[in-house]
Amino acid sequence: MSKPLEVGENEVPPKPALKTIEVNTYGPLYAAYLAIHYFRTNSPPTGGRFVVTSSAAGLYGIADLPLYCTSKFGNVGMVRSLGMDKQMKKEGITFNAICPGWVETGLAPPGMIDFVRKHCPQIITPMSTIMKAYNIFLDNPDITGQAYECTGELAEPRPEPPVLSLVRKLIPSQLMNAIRFSSLWLKEPLKQREILILVKSVHPKKNEMIDTVVVVRSEKKTLQML
Repeated sequence: MSKPLEVGENEVPPKPALKTIEVNTYGPLYAAYLAIHYFRTNSPPTGGRFVVTSSAAGLYGIADLPLYCTSKFGNVGMVRSLGMDKQMKKEGITFNAICPGWVETGLAPPGMIDFVRKHCPQIITPMSTIMKAYNIFLDNPDITGQAYECTGELAEPRPEPPVLSLVRKLIPSQLMNAIRFSSLWLKEPLKQREILILVKSVHPKKNEMIDTVVVVRSEKKTLQML
């Protein structure tokens, strides 16, 4: 993807090869969409366990595999998001991802398994570790929205990083711009120690750009959301 393109002076670069995205990202999205539907058709309701195979490349970037990493990071983002859904939790439907390192499977190119066994066997993750992670997800209805890294004999959760504190997220220039335009959004002037922030985002259902106005109050040198 990062290699120089051979494109004529008046030509447009061709579309990148996105088969990896179509298989590794769209596939699990379709699967989750259908799983939710069919989990709900069980009578009596039984909940459900959705587990997607991501990769260690869904947790760590790899210079030579930007598309593959993008697709696998997408898997992790999907289960973390669906795992936060209150209705899904209420219905007993869980979403988790396994993130294996190098595993001996039929997907490996010819000769690769023998090469790895001979030259770097320490990177091999046995199938038993993968099954350990699957069993953790299947046996624990309270675990959802998690990504488990599977390396060697270890199958451990890799939680998403904590959200930065509000103070660190507020860039001074953005605050100044928000203050300048505050009169457009508020019917009354901002009070002392209050700051207005304009947040642009995409509406999750209407698929259109929306503006959200947030007023932040400064107390004791910290910023607190009203």
